[in-house]
Amino acid sequence: MSIKYLDVTSHGHTRKIAYDHHCPDQATYSILWLSGYCSVMNSTKANAIAEWANDHTVEMIRFDYSGLGESSGEFATANLSQWLEEALMIYQHIQHRPTIIIGSSMGAWLALRLTEALKTTQQILPKALLLLAPAIDFTHELLLKKLPQALLDQLEQQGVTAIPSQYDEEPLKFYQQFIEDANQHRLLNRPSDITVPMTMIHGEQDTDIPLILTIKAAAHFKNTQLITVNDGEHRLSREQDIQLILKTLEDLQ
Repeated sequence: MSIKYLDVTSHGHTRKIAYDHHCPDQATYSILWLSGYCSVMNSTKANAIAEWANDHTVEMIRFDYSGLGESSGEFATANLSQWLEEALMIYQHIQHRPTIIIGSSMGAWLALRLTEALKTTQQILPKALLLLAPAIDFTHELLLKKLPQALLDQLEQQGVTAIPSQYDEEPLKFYQQFIEDANQHRLLNRPSDITVPMTMIHGEQDTDIPLILTIKAAAHFKNTQLITVNDGEHRLSREQDIQLILKTLEDLQ
């Protein structure tokens, strides 16, 4: 991985966004990877896709959201609006080629918002979306509905709450400002005009983002295919999961 940095400025503040861009001269299409909440570009799935892209002469770009990984900024003040700005800037590096956007968990939500933003500004749309365990509208569809009252009170009074993570020792933090910002990016509470073909892959044993949310999303958006993995969990990082992702990616070319 060869990390470069991109300056993104908004509201008078500049943040340095770390990204990795593999760009073979013979590439005929591109991949943009969008990570999940609290995840970074140097993850199991992203690395596996990057290796596949390298072997198949495919351009790939991925980045760390501000407040995470190698990028600057504070996670406590980061939100979807900032991350969407960053995704739009990163997308400019590849929009001259047909692009497949792969979004993992919250990255799938961001991929859909990015597609909307590109359409609004009359930019070149992606060729297809590949959404892995999509956590679309998870703040309002899941988090606020499932948090116990004590944590909801903590969120309101202190501006932050934390829940245990099954993947890391550190608990997963959620900030009130992130949730308030996320409200303007919700998709399932309004009609959608996204027509880009999208494929969703979701594990039936996913306890973080239940399959029922993706079934709802698949019915909400046009031109959607849903692939379920009967023993798959949220991360979809097992070897057989990654092989399914790569096979699906090949079929989207």
